[in-house]
Amino acid sequence: MPHLRVARAAFLLFVAMISSGNVRAADPVRVDGTSHLNLLTRAWVQAAQDVNYRLKVTNEESGSGAGFKHFTLGQLDIIKSSRPMKNGERTACQNAGIQTIEVPMARFPSGDEKLRFVVNHDSLRREEVRGFLRYCLSDHAQELAAVHAVPLRELELNDARLIVTMAIQDDATEQPPENEAASQ
Repeated sequence: MPHLRVARAAFLLFVAMISSGNVRAADPVRVDGTSHLNLLTRAWVQAAQDVNYRLKVTNEESGSGAGFKHFTLGQLDIIKSSRPMKNGERTACQNAGIQTIEVPMARFPSGDEKLRFVVNHDSLRREEVRGFLRYCLSDHAQELAAVHAVPLRELELNDARLIVTMAIQDDATEQPPENEAASQ
């Protein structure tokens, strides 16, 4: 029984961390891409918004290819893809000046393919995008993955969390301190 209390306390602390950001309803997280595992991504969006009532996520399902087109035009924060980026899509992102971070999120029921989020690095400056990604990589989100797909293995999940954490930290070191930026 004590381990259940500890687990519950840890989950509540994680929820508090997610929902404590400065999320504005006027700036939804814009997501588009594959319709594969749509029940999972819809469940993640709903659960993330339930955890943080100020978080708004637009979740479209136009397919990986169409999603990448919208992504390269700067219309999205996150592309959901059922496959790795193609060379042409990677080149289009580079030509548009979009730096990407590819994060595995779950496995397909077959177990060999992964659902991945490709994130516009500039979008990580927005707390709502960071909060949504943190939620999707939470233990609770992986429990939802177990219902609709296959959750990431522990090592994969830790690697995905590390990818996001490092990208956020890299972004923080690239930005000047607030008082320097205000004085310029």
